[in-house]
Amino acid sequence: MIHSALIAKELNVCPRIGLLVYCAAFLHDLSRTRNGKEPNHGANAAMHKFNLFKNIWDKYNIAENEADYIRAAVWNHCSHGHRHNFEQNDKVNKLLRDADALDRQRFIGSARCNPSKLSYKEIIKYLPMATKMALPSVLFHPTKVLYQWSAWSS
Repeated sequence: MIHSALIAKELNVCPRIGLLVYCAAFLHDLSRTRNGKEPNHGANAAMHKFNLFKNIWDKYNIAENEADYIRAAVWNHCSHGHRHNFEQNDKVNKLLRDADALDRQRFIGSARCNPSKLSYKEIIKYLPMATKMALPSVLFHPTKVLYQWSAWSS
């Protein structure tokens, strides 16, 4: 979630869009059952987890069209095929996907963020910081833990 706030600030997006992206970031991986490829976890979170947090959406006066933007971004963040409601919600979708890409720096090898696939090239400079944020926690391979860093220095 921190990456969504960082990107919104870096790109100077309007506060309301920043809130929608932050809400989507909160929700986007709640249906994950493992690390690694799990292509339906976004759709599952959008369909099965969104309504569990109605009190939060109400607290921030999330309108129905904004709720649709959040659900669509969560659905699309890991979708490689059909994009659900993508054009209507392009900015929230792109911001969440880029925030999720920064989060992928905790992985090792090909599962890491591919900078050429970022929608907003301005955030490439945050890749080293995103990597350090994973330390000293475990850095993950998509299917298994490879090693644990013992210090923040690198």
